[in-house]
Amino acid sequence: MSGRESFDPIQRATVLFQHDPLRVRIIASYLAIFVCCAPAWWYLTSITRLPLPTARVEQLGWTEDVKFPLNIAITRSSSDERVRRSNEAEVEHALHARIQHADPAWHTLDVRISSAEGQLANENSTDTFIVAIVDYLAGASHLVGDHTLSLAGDSANASQIIDLLQELLLPYASRRHEVDQQRVAKYSPRYRLAFTLLNEDVSTSGFHSWEIQEAIQDYLEPTLKQLRSLHEFEIETQVQYFAPLGFESERRADDEGQQFHALSSEELKVFVNSAEWSLASSVSADPVLHFILFVPSARHSPTHVINSQGNAAQSNAFIIPQWGGIVVLNPSTPHGQQLDVHTLLPVFKTFHKHLQLLLGISGIPRGTFHVPTSSQPLTKWQLSALQRWRTLENVREATDALRSTIKLIHRIGHLPVKEDVRTFVNAALDDLDELRGALARPHASLARAFDAARDASVHASSAFFHPGMLAMLYFPPEHTYAVYGPLFAYVGVTLLSALVREIQRVRKEREQNHRRMEKDKGRKEGERSE
Repeated sequence: MSGRESFDPIQRATVLFQHDPLRVRIIASYLAIFVCCAPAWWYLTSITRLPLPTARVEQLGWTEDVKFPLNIAITRSSSDERVRRSNEAEVEHALHARIQHADPAWHTLDVRISSAEGQLANENSTDTFIVAIVDYLAGASHLVGDHTLSLAGDSANASQIIDLLQELLLPYASRRHEVDQQRVAKYSPRYRLAFTLLNEDVSTSGFHSWEIQEAIQDYLEPTLKQLRSLHEFEIETQVQYFAPLGFESERRADDEGQQFHALSSEELKVFVNSAEWSLASSVSADPVLHFILFVPSARHSPTHVINSQGNAAQSNAFIIPQWGGIVVLNPSTPHGQQLDVHTLLPVFKTFHKHLQLLLGISGIPRGTFHVPTSSQPLTKWQLSALQRWRTLENVREATDALRSTIKLIHRIGHLPVKEDVRTFVNAALDDLDELRGALARPHASLARAFDAARDASVHASSAFFHPGMLAMLYFPPEHTYAVYGPLFAYVGVTLLSALVREIQRVRKEREQNHRRMEKDKGRKEGERSE
């Protein structure tokens, strides 16, 4: 065996690993990488929280006291100026008495009452309605026109005028409206109107088609045209040939002994068979209002909706709150090829009533005769009342959304607030300022106020439901620790322990060197003394 020492790779690797300068450089390289990457990691993982106009949001208390300018012009057939002035004073006094007695219905209106001559000049800038007191009305005590209210002079008094004006101008403040409001769909700038001919079993009884386009054009299009200042409508139609009910209706007999299938109030709640009926024909985020014409099969014909007394209802239709309306049509013959426009007339009269209820359109007060002055189905009374109600609704939603956004961001510190969120908030506040200006006399505009309130609601909702905020809403800091803990625990503990050992080694070497130097110093001093 050669005297030269044999090469041992394991021993060589151990020697290199235990080489102090190399080990220090390895640890330093890890630390350098961490220090260099820390700014980039901090930048990429930091949450942007731009400041929001909190002060402007806190000053939105004025939205709880929005008032709509409105002019009421009183005319009388009498040519006596003193009589006209007396009528104005009586109505104005009665109106102020209602307001002073804390009637909340009138607090949303800024009403001015005067003669027609003084108000008609401003008819285009503000809502102007005319109360005409005439000597005689044939067959009625009061008539309602497009923007007029006519009353017989012998039966008209200030209190009655105020009561009628309240029903026409403020239908959303009545108790009856509170009940109807539960049926009204939530406001949306766009609606999809889905018309469906639903045959329970067309092989036994039903219709293969219907003249739906002509019926919509003749019976609904005038109303939809008037409502396009508030909503956009997309219309869909379909025919289904087999749509069985999810229950078996009860068989009853009427007073004449005729058998029929009854739909009780409990069965109406589960009438829509969502499991087997495919009513949605397109994918869209817009809310859908359904209008269904249901044709029962021969086995279930005739089918009638019964009222609370257990008798067949005259309309044979019902409404599902915030969803749509359904009409049950019992065909006169078992098989029909097509429903023509004439046959659809009573059906679409009912659909028209359902549409008004679902959109929150008020009716004419009971006991009042409507005398249309044009071909438009809705009066200015109805449209203006609807615009005011929807404006108030949008203002409340915009204000609540803005306040909730500020409160949520202050409460949850890790929610990001990026530039687009701040843009939405500022846009909503600007829209509310625009609303305030649109309601200021003398150039008030209800249409402009409604548009501003609608835009404010859309912008405020976009800020509150921003995807960037919602993504972090349910991601608390504990989840961050759970992500970074397993990722950096092994590397961090290993690097930290190596750094601690290296510090201990350096301190130990310094102590040994210090003791060695002290020992050498003592030996040298001993040698000198000898």
